[in-house]
Amino acid sequence: MNRRTFLQAVSALGLLGLAGELWASPKREFYGTVEALPPGGGYFGQWVVSGTPVLVRPGTEFDFRDGQPAIGSFVKVEGQWSGGVFVARELKTRGGDRGRGRSRGRGRGRGWDD
Repeated sequence: MNRRTFLQAVSALGLLGLAGELWASPKREFYGTVEALPPGGGYFGQWVVSGTPVLVRPGTEFDFRDGQPAIGSFVKVEGQWSGGVFVARELKTRGGDRGRGRSRGRGRGRGWDD
């Protein structure tokens, strides 16, 4: 293995390690548009938010002060990944398109009142 190949391999492993650390972070949040809700009109079950499967369980906290969730609603979801599904700890509706496209591993987005 030449030096260049070795450095590329080390860089790739470093990026994989960083991606794994971010993916496995204990708390994660993202913002997106509701594309699907659970059948039957309840909140519990699998949602799809901007292409991401989100599991909403009885322990999930809700904040719907900006309106009831519906297809096309803009939401903030906090939780963590488990088995390829994002398990929601907290779900909030948000008016307008503030924060559209933002995703963070930890902390709060500026301009959002929590």
